[in-house]
Amino acid sequence: MMQLADGVDVTGEFEQNIKLPFTMKTCLVMNSPEKVFSQPTVYHKSNVSECRTGESSGERAQMMEKGEPQPRTPQGELAEEPLEGYDFDFCPPLDSKYECPICLMCLRDPYQTYCGHRFCKYCIFKWLREEKHRCPVDNVLLDEQNIYPDNFAKREILGLKLKCPNYSHGCRFIIELCNLESHLQSCFYALIPCPQCCPAVLPRKDLKDHIEQSCPRRYVQCDYCFQSIFLSSKQKHLLECPFVPTQCKYCDILLTREKLKKHIRTECQKAIVKCRFYEFGCKTEVRRSCIDEHEEQQSQQHLWLLCGAVKELYRLLYTIVPQGVSPLPSLGAPASAPPVLTHTDLQLDDQLTSLNLSDDSSLNALPSSDFTNDLPALKNAILQVRRLIQLHVKPINFNPESTQMMNITKIESDPTAMQSARFDSQQNAPPQEHESVLSSVQTKKLQSLQEKTAYQDERMTGQSQQLKETQAKLSSIEKKLDEYRIRTRQLESQVSEMEARSCNGNFYWVIKNYSRLRREAMSGDNTVLHSPGFYTSFHGYKLCVRLNLNGVDSAHGTHLSLFIHFMQGEFDSFLEWPFGGRITLTIMDQNEACELRQHITETLIAKPHLAAFQKPRAHRNHKGFGYMEFAPLSLIENSQYVKNDSLIIHAQVVAQ
Repeated sequence: MMQLADGVDVTGEFEQNIKLPFTMKTCLVMNSPEKVFSQPTVYHKSNVSECRTGESSGERAQMMEKGEPQPRTPQGELAEEPLEGYDFDFCPPLDSKYECPICLMCLRDPYQTYCGHRFCKYCIFKWLREEKHRCPVDNVLLDEQNIYPDNFAKREILGLKLKCPNYSHGCRFIIELCNLESHLQSCFYALIPCPQCCPAVLPRKDLKDHIEQSCPRRYVQCDYCFQSIFLSSKQKHLLECPFVPTQCKYCDILLTREKLKKHIRTECQKAIVKCRFYEFGCKTEVRRSCIDEHEEQQSQQHLWLLCGAVKELYRLLYTIVPQGVSPLPSLGAPASAPPVLTHTDLQLDDQLTSLNLSDDSSLNALPSSDFTNDLPALKNAILQVRRLIQLHVKPINFNPESTQMMNITKIESDPTAMQSARFDSQQNAPPQEHESVLSSVQTKKLQSLQEKTAYQDERMTGQSQQLKETQAKLSSIEKKLDEYRIRTRQLESQVSEMEARSCNGNFYWVIKNYSRLRREAMSGDNTVLHSPGFYTSFHGYKLCVRLNLNGVDSAHGTHLSLFIHFMQGEFDSFLEWPFGGRITLTIMDQNEACELRQHITETLIAKPHLAAFQKPRAHRNHKGFGYMEFAPLSLIENSQYVKNDSLIIHAQVVAQ
């Protein structure tokens, strides 16, 4: 914190929040007596403009080379310019006795020489340290020992009145110099940089609206995941947000981006998927809904590919596994069964060579769905072969005869070579070996079907129980929903009743969709309209207005008919019957010019001997009282009585 004068403080925050003209910053940045430059630049009256605008670039470079402290920045660390006099707009204008002869501005921390002249502290020390040991005014010999602070002048200067530095921005305050800091810290017109680090610099009074409404770096909430993000990053966030609704490119269904990936990977029936035998050589890609049909049609080809792959694995195994070890357990045995030492290399090679898959009758004897169901078993067998390879592999001296067998990895990675090898395995297989393979596959299929059946039965039982619980919860919810509906209707009725009582016999009925209702009345679909009920007072009579938009009897098609009907009310038991009083019915003119409005009004006096004014015996008296020819339809429709497709009827009832 830095001292202005006599206890008036100016903080770094003051410098941060107010971007003043360059000369203004020079005057507002404070300095302590010890912050005096050792070799300051001389300022004469002849270069006042340079004095007021700060150092030249050459002078600043010279100061940096000398290692002198740098001026403070607007962030409050180092001042940009040395502290010369105050450059404010004083009211009244500044007296010349308070003007520094060096900087030609108002004295800051005034010092007086023994010859009686006053200077800014910074200005006079800078002058003397440039080896100019003479007074700038009368050229009298002078040094630092012959100058001293002038506190009397300092107090007078701090009491001077000046315009707020933000006067040009709209502030009209006239304040004393000693109160400048406290005013600037709250001045509505002080220029403040946006605290959210956007480039904007604006008056303090506009800062709140800027932060909440127009700042490009203000926080907004994502409409989908409700995360707070910068407005400027919203578009980028929407491209990554996992909850944004996204359309599936295959089936056009709308799902969140998070669920869409799983939908395409496992559920979408129109998504393009690879055949389940893709890794064995079938490169077909079809829609998920057609994959079963493809596997059924290509079952024979898939079996050839599988058997070719198994043959290649046998060949690879017999290249590196010791003799006497059976590389592959029976397909019908459990996956965890240990290897059985039963065959020799020659016997197994003969068995593989004896497989003849060209017999179409043998292939067709097996159901097409067996291949798909037994695929997991075959894959499990292949995994066991790989485990055996890892367990029994030993360093082997390869010879040219075994080189061909060790190229199996290359064959697997080359679909063309693998296809050729698979079809090679289909030659010269005896029928009995083929039947043995088919029997093992069928046994495995039967076990798989039994396991699936048991699993499905268990799931069915659990789902049945869940269904019963869900149905019970649904019944309970439906009962509560019915209760809520009844309660809602009761509350709506109570609200309508309270509204009807609050009008105190002064009721306005706004009839919307006039054109449609008029057409319905002309066609005979809806000839009568009744208003909501209303009361003459809080504990008074209950009435309603009846309207025939196409007229009745002799007025049919030419006039609008208007009647009043009494209704059963809550307080009928202690009211006086028949009703006696005055009823005024009015069709409101909605002309915007009030002086041109001409309402259509009729007043009727109750006739107690008529049935319309007797105590109601039903929800609403069947008999009403009013006017069949209340107003011509041509007048209603060709003037301002109907506006915004609405007609307004006013009923005023005064009981005796």
